[in-house]
Amino acid sequence: MNVIQSVLYFTPVYLTGISSFINQDKIYRIIKGKEIILLGIAISLAIIQFLPNNFGNYHKDIFELSGIDLMLPQKMASTFFFMSFLHKFEKRDIKILSTLASTSFAVFFFHGYVLLIIKRLINLEYLAEVLPSGALWIVTFLASIFITILCVFITLLIKKIFKKYSRYLIGA
Repeated sequence: MNVIQSVLYFTPVYLTGISSFINQDKIYRIIKGKEIILLGIAISLAIIQFLPNNFGNYHKDIFELSGIDLMLPQKMASTFFFMSFLHKFEKRDIKILSTLASTSFAVFFFHGYVLLIIKRLINLEYLAEVLPSGALWIVTFLASIFITILCVFITLLIKKIFKKYSRYLIGA
């Protein structure tokens, strides 16, 4: 993965997140009651992106484009869906959501490397060939949960080992 390409590619998502936090009251008014629509857009774009095995331009060389890239709009729709959905739980102290929130910045950066390691350990192309398509969706869903949990665990481990200095290493 090209770090410079990733920084340039995902900067709009990062800046949208910052802007959304700053203007959250206005954003909540705009997206209120639209959770299902946002989720539908996010899932539809993910399926469209996934079907032809076109995973976007973020992993290409810098300024090299390959087809229409739906990953950014898909991530934006996902972001606004989760922002709207999780807003309902802001006043509650839910340990798992607090942990996920406090580690999300590091998880964002770790997940790509965890995926690379998994790709080296598991022949995903073979797995896609031998599994029925319905099972592939279930495996993808479970793998997403597993990768998130693994990244959270790595983040918590680094925070435990390096304590206050972990912020300099992983931003959390």
